[in-house]
Amino acid sequence: MDKMIAFITGYLYDYMIPICMLCLFRILVCVLQTRRTYKLRRMLKFHSVRAFYAEIGCWIGILIGSVLCCMFPKLWFVFMVLAAVLGVIGFKTGKSKGIAEDEYWREKGKVLIEEAKARGEYVEGEEVKTHGAGAIIQAISDDHKSHHPHDNTVQEAEASELPAIEDTNKEGEE
Repeated sequence: MDKMIAFITGYLYDYMIPICMLCLFRILVCVLQTRRTYKLRRMLKFHSVRAFYAEIGCWIGILIGSVLCCMFPKLWFVFMVLAAVLGVIGFKTGKSKGIAEDEYWREKGKVLIEEAKARGEYVEGEEVKTHGAGAIIQAISDDHKSHHPHDNTVQEAEASELPAIEDTNKEGEE
């Protein structure tokens, strides 16, 4: 047991500094995701930020404990437990903050949509109803249809249940 504790204490910086960098990276990614969500909300599309806030709180708690482990290597075991406790507390705090933020934007979104409908500027289309991967698939399929004029032949053949005939004639062959 003493060898194990000596090994952990001797190589503390080798694994704690990457853990601190991981915490900073995850916090940065969550902040960027939250900013993107705010841009989507301005377009009257609701996206939840509860998970982002919860994750930010968790990683901040773990970061605080990890930095304290690096600053005071003799008490690493105390600060590892503290990192876990702060991570749980941060998660719960972030989740409650995210829920409050979502409720605020949900109410604000309803008001903005009602105002836009009253002015006649709001038209609920597929782009409003489709989010995430569905929007990407919709955009790809729309893009595919617009760039390939021969798709109409295939679609007409499917509609009439006849095999599609491809135009294999080249210029000069008739």
